[in-house]
Amino acid sequence: SLESKLNFKNFINLCYLESDINDKSFERRIKFLVRSQKSIPSFLSKNADNKFKKRLNTKILIENYSDTKLNHILYNYEKVYVIDKLIFDFLDKLISSDIFEYYYKKVINFQKMILPINGNDLLKIGFIAGRHLGKTMKNLENWWINNNFEPNKNDCIEFVRKFLP
Repeated sequence: SLESKLNFKNFINLCYLESDINDKSFERRIKFLVRSQKSIPSFLSKNADNKFKKRLNTKILIENYSDTKLNHILYNYEKVYVIDKLIFDFLDKLISSDIFEYYYKKVINFQKMILPINGNDLLKIGFIAGRHLGKTMKNLENWWINNNFEPNKNDCIEFVRKFLP
């Protein structure tokens, strides 16, 4: 039966918390109820649009919260998924209210940034298209995120020079 597939534990607390933070979401509530399922119940997968299905299917793993970890997650996922994760972790008592409040504010205020250089910039300074260029871009991206998105274009070019073939 449908009821046996839904997890109502803490559901009322979810509704209270959403009211407290003034962020009520029908989609989040459904995700909360089905979060312990291995796959989305068929009535949802047949009727939900792709955006909603993606939200239901997106599971973010955060073992230890840190600013750097959160930066990586925010760079790779939509804010709404990260907010869902924070709320669920708080309601499941995986994080304290202080940690929840701190990171919730960070997520709400986060503005997605774009890496200041791209593959074409690397080609211009002597890189060759291929796997090495891709690896270098990934190293650069991690370094840039770990440095709180602060390095500018010149800093990024300086960083990648040490990877020149």
